[in-house]
Amino acid sequence: MAKQFLIKNTMADMRNLCACEIAELQDGTYLGVQLLGYYQSGDTPDPINYYLFSTTDADDGGSIVEASTIKLHHDFLGFVNVKYFGAKGNWNSSTQTGADDTVSFQKALDYLNQYKNVRKGQGRCLFIPNGAYLIASLLIPGISVNGENQFGLEISGQSESGTMLFFDHSSTQVGIENREEAVSFRNLTINGSKLFPASLVERKELLVKAYKWSKHTDVDISFKNCTISNYNRFLDIYGRGAIFDNCMLGLGGRLMNIVCSDDMVWDNIDPWGIHSFRTGMRGYIIRNSRIDGASILFSISGSGSQKDYIHGILLSNNNGTGPDRIIDSTDCSLRNPQLLNNDFREAIRNSAVTVPTVYDGVDMGNSWKSGYDPTKSITTDQKAIKSIWECNHIYGLKFSSMANNIRYAVVHAKIFGKHIKIVNSEFPNFLDYKGTGNEGWVVYSPAHIEGLEVCNNIFNSATISGNYYLFNRSAQIVDGKTRINNNITNFNWSGDTRLLYAPKVFVGTAETVGTFTSSGAVTCDDRYVYVNFKISGNLGSGENGGISITLPSINAIPEFGTLSGTYSGGGHINVYAGLKPDLNKQMDGIVVESGSQRALFKTNVINLAQSNLLVSDVNTALTLFGEFKYRWQ
Repeated sequence: MAKQFLIKNTMADMRNLCACEIAELQDGTYLGVQLLGYYQSGDTPDPINYYLFSTTDADDGGSIVEASTIKLHHDFLGFVNVKYFGAKGNWNSSTQTGADDTVSFQKALDYLNQYKNVRKGQGRCLFIPNGAYLIASLLIPGISVNGENQFGLEISGQSESGTMLFFDHSSTQVGIENREEAVSFRNLTINGSKLFPASLVERKELLVKAYKWSKHTDVDISFKNCTISNYNRFLDIYGRGAIFDNCMLGLGGRLMNIVCSDDMVWDNIDPWGIHSFRTGMRGYIIRNSRIDGASILFSISGSGSQKDYIHGILLSNNNGTGPDRIIDSTDCSLRNPQLLNNDFREAIRNSAVTVPTVYDGVDMGNSWKSGYDPTKSITTDQKAIKSIWECNHIYGLKFSSMANNIRYAVVHAKIFGKHIKIVNSEFPNFLDYKGTGNEGWVVYSPAHIEGLEVCNNIFNSATISGNYYLFNRSAQIVDGKTRINNNITNFNWSGDTRLLYAPKVFVGTAETVGTFTSSGAVTCDDRYVYVNFKISGNLGSGENGGISITLPSINAIPEFGTLSGTYSGGGHINVYAGLKPDLNKQMDGIVVESGSQRALFKTNVINLAQSNLLVSDVNTALTLFGEFKYRWQ
């Protein structure tokens, strides 16, 4: 007859083996003990078998069980159902009754920490069946009992709506302190309070703190198919990589806070290697998720040098009501942040992105709506969108989205803006509510704009009043290609919509040493730049040569490559003064050369005997008004 297992209904029964049962286990009468349940028979998924085990390890409530004078052991082989460690999952958030399952969860995690990780051929998973579990705080060590680096723990629920973790907000500890690389959370509801719903003071201050135990940058935490709610801060991440995919996110403050700590460990041998402070902070993603009532999605904090190299923020294919702000920081530089194909209503209480510096930002395919009904106008600051991008410095931004109820500017570059493109976008209720000053802009920068395109957009205002500006004309247009055309409006732009331009006067190949005042205005289309200008002043003593002026910051190219390698365009002089009498009726031509990138003044054009206007042709102070166009692409 085959040997049998000693059958026990509960963990308590197995711990209370009698002396004769222990003797029969020791003499081989029984193969081991088969446990039918933890607190009562059948409350675990399946019966499991325990065997005699010689160890000095303590009873952990699941894998190693002390039964009187012996110890019994079951090897879960890296896959642990938390029920086998005694979790009850019976918390009732309405009546505030049920068991605290913190100890069961922590012991299960500690057990899994003994196993090798997926990089060494052993997967580890904590499985949580449907139920409501109350937890105070948990620790995922990240380093095994043997001192080995851990990697890739999976914490998985049975179903997103059925497996619920309630974190006890009366505990001041972090909900989950994760020190391991590449931990993933799947199919869970994570609630930052033991109540639901919960007020601001009834939430855990921080739910998840994620950092590598060694303080290297490798974190790479992920949440998939999770419902996350009732948090003040959900995730503080000290390093690389955080992904929210196909989640329900809401009723919270800051979802992801990227912390730039001074004590991180970096590989500084290669300053641009994958683990250097210039590249190590990357991969912060929220995608395919429903977001309702979240205040801020991404924030960046801390004083570490890595704060100026935050790469790869991606917000894509999300929808919902809110958030109040997308990205927020008072001291960081974002590298290539991408906001793609998101649809939010009742969103953006102030500005969507408020950070000091952005490089190569992308905002495409989004729908930013301040009200649930985008056709209705807004009448207060709190409900209108101040700006979408509000930054001190912008070094590249492409905007091609829809935003309604802008009250100040689509893009606000407080100090400097470079290569800003707003194209193929739609702005319903544009500047319907302007607040103080009764004016607003498409792009506002008080000092410098370097390369600006505002093309093929639709602007519509339901309550036309005040001043509508394309850009701040007092800003200095420094360099780069600038285009403003094909924009449809139901109102008139205020003031001159052309770009300002201050040409420099050259004599020969050098700027004049004389004193001139100059001004101009510039527009352009897909092929040509159109310029109006004025110069007035005195040439320097002893100068000789032809007189010309510099072009705007948009480089000229040859108009007819087969006919001329340098001719780019031309124009004429409308008003002039200060020439010698014999030239007064002959000064009327301008030729633009791509070789010199200057506009040259010509005489005798109508007689086809043109020549450059020379210093020797000027009698007194020189004044010229003119216009020209040239090919730029």
